Amino acid sequence: DGQVVEIDRTVVLGRKPVVEDAHSLAITVDRPEVSRSHAVIAVEGWSILLTDSGSRNGTFVVSPVDPTPVRLEAGVQHFLEHGTIVHLGAVEASFTLELANDDRSALAPR
Repeated sequence: DGQVVEIDRTVVLGRKPVVEDAHSLAITVDRPEVSRSHAVIAVEGWSILLTDSGSRNGTFVVSPVDPTPVRLEAGVQHFLEHGTIVHLGAVEASFTLELANDDRSALAPR
């Protein structure tokens, strides 16, 4: 839908995402091919890490240097670099690292 989300804490993506603590953010992706808790984005220092939560249709990433989609293994963290495209089923989002005034990252649907 064109929404831009600043990633400055843990984010749970899914059709009916559940967060485990008050500091995390849940983002609802209301599409049938997206699992209830599909994937998690974590902030660790200067790194942004994406983990598939064992989703039925998988989480795929496309590197900015290689157009071949890679399916993430459930439970294994994947480093997101600037320009990475993330696929949750048919839903596509792009990851942009912006080191501006407040040094935050953003994940935006394409």
